[in-house]
Amino acid sequence: MPFHLDDEQQMIRRVVSDLVDKTVRPHAEEVDRERRPPEEALEGLREVDLMGMLASADYGGGADTVTFCVAVKELAKGCASTAALMGLTNALATLPVDLLGTDEQKETWLAELTSGAKLGSFALTEPNAGADVSSLDTKIVEDGDAWTLRGQKAWVLGGPLADVHLVVARGPEGPTTVLVPADSEGVETGPPERLLGLRGAQTSPLYLEEVPVGEDEVLGDAGEALQQLAEPLRVSRLAIAACATGLLEASLAASQDYADQREQFDEPIRNFQAIQNRLAGVKTAASTARSLTLKAADRRDEGQPFSSQASEAKWRATEDAREHTRSAIRLHGGTGYMREAHVERFYRDARTLTIVGGPNQLHRQRIVDRMY
Repeated sequence: MPFHLDDEQQMIRRVVSDLVDKTVRPHAEEVDRERRPPEEALEGLREVDLMGMLASADYGGGADTVTFCVAVKELAKGCASTAALMGLTNALATLPVDLLGTDEQKETWLAELTSGAKLGSFALTEPNAGADVSSLDTKIVEDGDAWTLRGQKAWVLGGPLADVHLVVARGPEGPTTVLVPADSEGVETGPPERLLGLRGAQTSPLYLEEVPVGEDEVLGDAGEALQQLAEPLRVSRLAIAACATGLLEASLAASQDYADQREQFDEPIRNFQAIQNRLAGVKTAASTARSLTLKAADRRDEGQPFSSQASEAKWRATEDAREHTRSAIRLHGGTGYMREAHVERFYRDARTLTIVGGPNQLHRQRIVDRMY
């Protein structure tokens, strides 16, 4: 378990922290208020090569999972929408192409995904199929030698921004992943949903109407999508856990600053036991979330199974972020309900993270299933 980051990981953390201070945080409130993409932040991420951290070194990546989670955490301290876009694009677009893609697919997409010149999205969830992937309605239909894709996807994070969609559909041989360029005939991205949190992440529906699919657009083996995507999906849970950890750390910093500055009865409120209890709760939650997330990430880097640990980190970090960002609002009193305090945004983003990547009830069940 890496209780201490090495020199390179510390360097990446500082680079991301500087980017957050200069480019991400100054626009975070506007991104949330206007529900717009974090364009300035994404450009900054491209400049420091963080959009393809999980790709192989040959394509400009090469970061280990711990370093990736540290970067996502630092980003979330400034803007959770940016962290979610960066983390899930890495885990569910860049990583699958790197792990499963043919040489031709990597040549077409991977270098541009890694550089951030193009963005990818992952389209699995449907209006009537969430955790139950056996109920997918989106189909790959055979018509002689030709294939066409038809159906509808929901809650596609980064959908309107994506240049290519990784779509999971029911094919003749079973669940199959296909690479669908956003400008393909029959592809239409709906407007971003008006979500409670992560408002800049541009989550939208995706409509697929008789989209032509060639064999060269199938990612991995036909019929094996769920098995072959297991690794990227686990990494995505770590990205979500890291994002929640960043929100906890940001809430702690904001709460400490407020407790130092706010006075009642001629003394700072940090001297009151009720306030100290809240601060202790946020601090402990942040430490727990960070430890669980980095422990699971380290297991992946060491080549050990990490599925249960990823679910533990995702569940505990997001639940604690939901609870303790709300506690931070209460610590701020009436000020906490105002946008200027930022903690109300932290709470809305944290509440949304409990659903992203599968509801927490599902992850609790996965933890129990692996206990027996």
